[in-house]
Order: sequence, then structure tokens, then C-alpha cells
Amino acid sequence: MAMYDIDSNYKCEKHTYASLCQELMYEYEIKTGEGAPSEEYFRYKIKNAKNNGIINKLNRLLGTDIEKLVSHAPEPEVERFNLLKLVKLIYYIEKDGNAKNTQKQDDNVRVLITDILKKPRLDNIKTEYTEKSEYGDCFENLFLKVKSQVSDAESRISKIEAMNEYWEYTTDMVFDYVITDKALDNPQEAIQELERIHRFLKERVLARLVIDNPPVTYEKSIFENFLDLLISHRVLCSDMDRLNINYRICEIKEPDKKYVELFRSREGYEISRNNIKILEDFICRETENKDIKDIMCLILWGLDKKYYDYKACRFAIKHYETVLNWWIAGKNIDVSESVAIDTFIVIMQELIVVYKDKEGLKNDYVGYNNPKRSLIASVRNPAKADAVAVQAWIKKLENRVVANLGAIELIRKKREIENVIYEIKKYAFSFCNLEDMNFVSSQIYYISSRCMISQEYAKNIGNQFASEICKHLSPKIHNVNVILPPEGVNVYNMFKDFSIDRSSELERTAFELAEMMNDLYNEDELITARSFKIYVSISWSEKGNRKSLLTFWINRETNCIEYKQYVGVESDENCDRMRHLGLGKFIVDGNPNIKFF
Repeated sequence: MAMYDIDSNYKCEKHTYASLCQELMYEYEIKTGEGAPSEEYFRYKIKNAKNNGIINKLNRLLGTDIEKLVSHAPEPEVERFNLLKLVKLIYYIEKDGNAKNTQKQDDNVRVLITDILKKPRLDNIKTEYTEKSEYGDCFENLFLKVKSQVSDAESRISKIEAMNEYWEYTTDMVFDYVITDKALDNPQEAIQELERIHRFLKERVLARLVIDNPPVTYEKSIFENFLDLLISHRVLCSDMDRLNINYRICEIKEPDKKYVELFRSREGYEISRNNIKILEDFICRETENKDIKDIMCLILWGLDKKYYDYKACRFAIKHYETVLNWWIAGKNIDVSESVAIDTFIVIMQELIVVYKDKEGLKNDYVGYNNPKRSLIASVRNPAKADAVAVQAWIKKLENRVVANLGAIELIRKKREIENVIYEIKKYAFSFCNLEDMNFVSSQIYYISSRCMISQEYAKNIGNQFASEICKHLSPKIHNVNVILPPEGVNVYNMFKDFSIDRSSELERTAFELAEMMNDLYNEDELITARSFKIYVSISWSEKGNRKSLLTFWINRETNCIEYKQYVGVESDENCDRMRHLGLGKFIVDGNPNIKFF
């Protein structure tokens, strides 16, 4: 094993670019049977004045001077050795072999992996959507080799994927809200709620982040830094293509009101596989069948008349199974005997529209830029479908479902919210230090997810909280009024916090407040009113917890509890860390002993 192979162990000797170049020269001669280029040739590949060497590109990728980072490590000689191992690994991916456009069969082709890692796209990684991936094998090979050098790699992967699941859950919450009966029955009220969420996320969260120049923090080990980057890249590849998709596929027209009512009335119905076969005969062979003709009318009625095209319908019935399989992938849905009628309808409708409009989608991973990659091609040859195309089909079906339910404006607003969430999430995942990434993600997620809970739902929790207080009051205290004045609007956040809490904090806080009220009523009658405070600790997971402060006023003359403020409480240490990590705008300095955000 050579000195700088990925699995080689550190030896207490001098590790330099010169020794790495000598190793590469030797391996070149063994591989080709020819004399190797000079040492300067390999030095140029590693680092040069034109800033296109491996070290130069790693500096840009990680946003720092990587050599300086290594020199300040606790064990600089060990880290220099690790850096040279990483450089050699990337050299054989990026600098050795032939250019892609000159490749011949069995040739070793260079892959600009550092450029690829700066542009997250689904074609960079292997996905569950399709077997096709431009750089998936290369990324996976790099990922596994870097992972082998990090002792707690599995833990890091689990933590970052868990962070991603929290954000995915937040995004799903918005879609679930859009298709609720309440939102569909009161679209204007639902739009206002979605606009509130969008405005909060954009103005109160995204606008407070240092997006253009985020602070950069690092692990002690170069391989830990690089693994964190690779794990985050794998997460963000899906998000960045979803952003591109969202900006391009919200152009569906809403069908008329009668069709919306009919479509909603078919919820829960299914179409058997046998009837789908009869429908195929009706479309392709023009066999008469009145019942099946009604299904065809249900499909076409929801579309403009320009889509009443038998050729497009034949294409749709021929390929609906492909799109159906994409739609149900990862879901516990059995379609062996029958298919939900609303699912079947929207798949047929989207296939007809895409065929007739020759609709395409931009795919722009590194080395490829097609502004209108055909969506038809992905259906005709699913084995070679781009992952971004499969994802686009799924998004299009979601949009069509909501359009047929009469809520296209809701899905458009939902997509806007989704885009802001992805921008926020991208910031959180930009850190190459796992602990800082986790800290930033947790802080922002808590604020962002809380805004997803509606004010009306918060009011219901508030009523529940008031009832819980009354359960613990002294028998001599009657007809208590709980007041939430305009200046105490932040108290709604406490009610929202209670809805995500898993530690019975609502009950504990209500009991403590009731005890304070009981004590006041037992004091000298000259004391008619007093202000109070309670610390509220919310916990939603093993490491997800927040401490806040509720201030309120109790007046025994009027029998009132009046809420004043509810604010998050952070230690000076955490506030300093928030400032350091670009979250300073979320902090409000009040009492010098307490920080609120």
C-alpha cells in the first residue's frame, strides 16, 4: 500500500507535496509503462497560481484556506497527512484520465467532482427515483472512501438525516393543510393563513440570515469536514432541483366549479384493473362502452378543449402505469387490483397535457444544460429517466390534484412557502461543522415550524390552558377572566409551543400559575394585584428543547389573569454562539442577565 492511499495509516515522518508528487509519478509509470511527467506537472495539478489545482478548489468548496486549517489542528502533522490522502483521492477522480468529450470505451474519464459538489443536483447522486444518475457512482465511491476515515461516520449521517426529516416534515405540514376540507371549503381564509406563514418565513426568518456571506466553522479533522459536506450535499441535491421545479410547473388552470364538485365527490372511489383494460380498448380500439365513456368524460372535462385529442389519450393510457409507480413509490399503497379513481384521473390528465404541449423541464447539472428536457422521454424510457424528471412528474400530480379540488391558488402559495423553506434549510446545511449545523438548524427550525401552526389552533390550545389553570384554583376563586391584550400577542407562541411539546409542560405551567394565583388571594387584601413570571421548558425530541419566559399580571379585584409577554430565553453563551453563527438578528437584548429571541 502506498503512503497516501486512502486506507494507509499515519507514520511519524515528514509528509509533503513533494512526497505525494513522487508517489503519483511512480504510480503513473507503473500504470502506463512510460516515463512520468516532471514533479512540477503534478505540483501544478495540486496547487497553482491559476487557482484550478485541487487545493485551490478545496479552498473554494470549503470556504477557507485549507492549509491554514490543517496547520491550526490539534495534531497538525496528522492532519497534513490526512489532507494529502484527500488530495490524492480527488486527484484520481478529477485530474487523472481523459476528458469526458474524448472518452473511448473502457477509458478512465475525469470527473470534476469539486465543481459538482458546489452545485447540488439530483444527477450528482443515486436516488430512489431512477437507476440513472450521471455522477451517482462517482459520488458514492468518494463518499464511502471518506466515510471510512471518520470513526463516528454513521452517527454523523444519522444526525444530519434526522435534521433533514424535521425540515421535510415542516414542508409536508403545509401541503397537508392545503388539501384539508377546511382549507378547500374556505379558500380565502386558507390563503390568508398561507400568506401569514409565507410572510413570517420570508421576513422574520430568511431575511435575518446572513445568506450572502454565511460564517464558516470547521471540525478538527479534514475528513470530518469533508464528510459533513458530502452528507449535506446529498440532502440538498433533492432540494435544489425541487426549487427549479417549483418555479416552472405552477401554470395549471383550475377547472370549473361543477367539475370540482364532481371530482371531490369521487374521493374514496376506485377503478378496477379490469375497467382500466376496458378503458384502454375504448381509447385504442374504439370499442363502445357507456360506463367507461363516462370515465373518459371525467378525465377530459377537467381539461381545456385543446386536449380532447385521441392520440394524446392513447399515449396516456399506454404509459399511465409508469407514472403510477413513481407516484406510489415509498407509499404503502396496493394497486394490484384497483387504483384510486382520483389518482388515475390526474395521472391521465397530466400525461395528456404533457404530450399535447410537448412540455419539458430544465436540467442543468455540471456538464449538462438542457433548458427543455422532455418529460415525455422520461415516461417512454423510465429506465433512463432523469431523477429530476421523475420528481417533476410527482410535483405535477400534486398540483393537478389540488387544482381539481378547486384550490390552485393554495398550491401556488404553498410552493412559494416551500421555496422559502428550502432557502432557509440551505443556510442551516451550509456549515461543515456538525455541532454548529445542528445548533443552527435547531434554532431556525424551532422558529420556522412554530409559524406553521395557525392562530386559530393556538387559540384552542389557549382555551385548554385556561381550563387547566381553573382546575387547580382554590374553591374560593370563581369566574376568572383570562385576558390576552394586543401587546401580549407573543403569548400565542406559548400555545403553539405546547402543541409540539412532549413533556406535559402545559399541565405543569398551568399548575404553577394557579398556585401563584392561590397564594396571592391568601395574602393581605391590601395587595390587590401583582406581576409574575414563569419559566416554560418545551421539549419535542431527545435533544430538541427550548426555555422561554411567560410574564403575566394577576388582579384579584377584577378576577383577571392578563398575559404580558412570552419570550425565548437563552444564556449569554448561546447568544454569543448565535451571533457567531449568523443568527444575531434573532436576539433581542433586554435585561443584561437574560437574552430573548
